Amino acid sequence: MVARLDMKMALSGREITQPKLTHGFVILPFNNSMERELAEMVFLCYKGHGDLEFLQERTTVEGCLALVRKEIVERKMLAPLIIMQGEKFCGFTWAALHDGKHYVSEVGVVPEFRGKGLGRALLAKIVAEIAALGAKEVYLGVSAPNEDAAHLYKSFGFEVIREWDTKDLKKKK
Repeated sequence: MVARLDMKMALSGREITQPKLTHGFVILPFNNSMERELAEMVFLCYKGHGDLEFLQERTTVEGCLALVRKEIVERKMLAPLIIMQGEKFCGFTWAALHDGKHYVSEVGVVPEFRGKGLGRALLAKIVAEIAALGAKEVYLGVSAPNEDAAHLYKSFGFEVIREWDTKDLKKKK
């Protein structure tokens, strides 16, 4: 089982600084013609990830494609964004509104593009878009063993509000 962290950040009075992207990286809004590329990025980002035990759909590109279609195309998630360098798809993020709370649902950077500030840029952009909707706070969850992501979120201003284990999900079924 995998330990998870639920995190929250207050948005009231907080200025969200957009990092400058260099080397030709650009953040673009997702459109449905990108769904296959997005699915491939999701697959690459979760390959070997500790959360796969309870995120079974992410173990294949086809499963990721079904997830993208369900989450983004059908549910119309908030502000799905893609980061690209030329024709290369490098990362993604999207958000959701659930039970009146705004969540950063996903932030992923393809392994070969990690360490370039792309995750921070995507997080800043999606949080700024959530703030523009009038949200007072934003939530997200992360696998505790994903130390790089947890560090990014904490350095951005998110605070841990709950720690739990994925085995708790199996108990509820």
